[in-house]
Amino acid sequence: MSIVVDTLKLADAFSKAGFEEKKAKVLAEKIGELGNEHLVTREYLDSKLEAEAAKLKADLIKWLAPILLGQVAVFLAIVKLL
Repeated sequence: MSIVVDTLKLADAFSKAGFEEKKAKVLAEKIGELGNEHLVTREYLDSKLEAEAAKLKADLIKWLAPILLGQVAVFLAIVKLL
């Protein structure tokens, strides 16, 4: 997923800020290319974060369940010895 950058408005803003028109257009085009290749939306990041959190939760349960069962077994063995 990418973000659409309005390069015409960006070039106009650069021109108004004092850039030469040719330089403003080139700079706006390059920023637009970067926006299309490397910028993402918040929704995309949120979905990736949710997927990663679910994976971590599954990994945590996978490791903690055997540890909990082991602790219960050790506790029962100690109670039986007493």
